[in-house]
Amino acid sequence: MHDFRKRRIICLSIIGTAALVLPLWVTNYSTRDSVAAFPELEDIEDAEFRRFLMEQTADQSYEMMEIPEWLLGDTSGEEYTKNLEAAMAAAIDDSKRSSGPKTIAPYDLAELENARSLFSNTLGVVVYDPAEDDFLFFYSKNTIWASACTKLSSAFDGFTIMARETFPERFQGPGSEEFAIAISSGDYPHISPHCTNFPHVSDKCSGSHAPILAFGSVFQSAEIFPNMMAMPMPTGEHIHCFKNFAQSKSVCLQMQVKEGPDGPKGAQVFGEEFGLKWEDLIPQVVWRGTDFNYLNLLIPDLRRARINGDLVKELESTEEANKKAVLIKGMREIYDNMYPRWQSVILTAESEVEAAEKGTLPWANMKFTGPAGMMKKEAQQYDLFAKYGIDSIGESIGRAELAKYKYHIDLGGGGGTTWTGTIQKLAMPGLLFHHMTPTKDYILDVMKPWIHFIPVASHLGDLKEKVAWAESHPQAAKMIADQGSAMMRGWSTTEGYGEMFDAVFKQPFQMALDAYQPVSSAHPGLSWKDVMEKEYSHMVKVKACVGRKNNSRGSGGGCRHYASKINKRMTPFPLKKK
Repeated sequence: MHDFRKRRIICLSIIGTAALVLPLWVTNYSTRDSVAAFPELEDIEDAEFRRFLMEQTADQSYEMMEIPEWLLGDTSGEEYTKNLEAAMAAAIDDSKRSSGPKTIAPYDLAELENARSLFSNTLGVVVYDPAEDDFLFFYSKNTIWASACTKLSSAFDGFTIMARETFPERFQGPGSEEFAIAISSGDYPHISPHCTNFPHVSDKCSGSHAPILAFGSVFQSAEIFPNMMAMPMPTGEHIHCFKNFAQSKSVCLQMQVKEGPDGPKGAQVFGEEFGLKWEDLIPQVVWRGTDFNYLNLLIPDLRRARINGDLVKELESTEEANKKAVLIKGMREIYDNMYPRWQSVILTAESEVEAAEKGTLPWANMKFTGPAGMMKKEAQQYDLFAKYGIDSIGESIGRAELAKYKYHIDLGGGGGTTWTGTIQKLAMPGLLFHHMTPTKDYILDVMKPWIHFIPVASHLGDLKEKVAWAESHPQAAKMIADQGSAMMRGWSTTEGYGEMFDAVFKQPFQMALDAYQPVSSAHPGLSWKDVMEKEYSHMVKVKACVGRKNNSRGSGGGCRHYASKINKRMTPFPLKKK
């Protein structure tokens, strides 16, 4: 590991902190082509270079992954406790100073076309129409209505309520100025291929400054589309809870504290209510989840583990007692090409072998609950792994049972993140190892590494080392775990959730409102409809929402749908007869 780190530092020094690395998001460049661009890197293996590209983009990110010096050293004595508490307090203060709000340059309706052109699909333009006192949602007929557009439509519904309820004075109907902004959604941003100029973002794309509210995962690096702001994802714990708070100033049930095993209400499991103490927690890294894809459109060379070909022949000719070791060795040879969730399964198998030899508890317990979606037809692969000694499927573990473990990890799925797992595991009394991938969710703008969680690399190569650190530094590990739980407990209160709501939505959206230049000033003599007709002839009005409670107009029902077909490939909404 240390040799690889040295080579990675060499990579970083060559590319430079100003260089922007896209982790194999360019399908027409191979890893070897990337190495060829930097002759100094020719001695580095393809897989390692890809790993580097996937992992980090600058020295600052690399340093963030390392265990800070103030968390190392002798753990005995009162002096250690005093120094640890002081260092943690200083780290918290520093994180507050370094997390100031972004700025948004002035933009107008016409400039949103530039932002829209960055995406291959799943991005729309929202316009507030004062004359009708409506929020209108437009989508380009030149792009497909992808499956993720269902999430985009749901995000639009929630956004209109959040916008009107939070800024009622701005959206007053006739007499107000129009407002426009781009919104996206989906597991990750579906950027257009022309945005890539390996290893940089193209000038055309990086030059766009119109804001994009991304209701889903966004890129980890702030240098990739700095105008893209992470918003709550279109699921129960996120946008629906944001919408609920905007309307009622109350915290949704999903974020409230569950009062013990038989307690009423709430879904968040904390240690105190369940009688769980740090020293009694099971010292394993636990994870359960589905065998889901992982950034398959952005990093197409990763795949699920499979047993076939020569490995099957070798396993069949191996004595029963040695089959597991042979299978692990075979999986290690293709480890760098696996989805991270499969990498966790292999790490677990290795820990089981090691524990059996030492007579100890395996440090890892990361397994699937089963296949996801189309993978169900390939379920026989799990049986094949079990036949040769690796149980990739584990027993189902409910949230209350999960909370009994000391270490958790939120392994990324289709978009590189979990959407639900992070906030659930932060609440628990154990320590969260957060899976750092090329993408992130809005919560990562609020929670801080080494304060609320331990960051681990996308390929999990540093997970075992960091678990060992936590075991040898229980006081520091517990302090970080407690602060993660405290943050989630704070979000269960009106005051705490309100602070988070303001940081994630109110403040960024206020900046967008302030930056927007109405058509009356940006294009004197024209109306917003004139600009739409000139700049957005390819856009179709899909739906309109009033942005009030349940998006209803008295007894008239919900949002109105307009487009029965965006293009020949997809029908987003059937038109209802009036």
